[in-house]
Amino acid sequence: MTREIKFRVWDNGNKKYLSLQDYQDLGAIEVENDGTLTLSPRFRFLTSMMIMPKRFVPQQYTGLKDKNGVEIYEGDKVKAKFYGKEVVGEIGFSDGCFLLWNSCVSDNQLFIFTDIEVIGNIYDNEVSNE
Repeated sequence: MTREIKFRVWDNGNKKYLSLQDYQDLGAIEVENDGTLTLSPRFRFLTSMMIMPKRFVPQQYTGLKDKNGVEIYEGDKVKAKFYGKEVVGEIGFSDGCFLLWNSCVSDNQLFIFTDIEVIGNIYDNEVSNE
């Protein structure tokens, strides 16, 4: 089974997710292990721009969609069912696994939850999966 690998990037400076419409001449976004972001232009005569991790925060797609077809990313706030009980938590990543972080649930591996619904993200209450 394969999973689509993609990211969205939160811009702490502008308080919104990056949109390719904001960067018309952008050729690529590269994320280093330390969180450094490099914006590379589509045209080679323009200069690449490296940006430090405090400004931009990459969030990885889990490969899952919620019950309404919305893509689920790290940093999303979701409500879900855990053995019939409704829980609310934040999607995170640890030890090679996407998790639902919630203080009331001991086994937080994302695949054990049902009826998952994205209700916001850690930065604001509006969902944006651009």
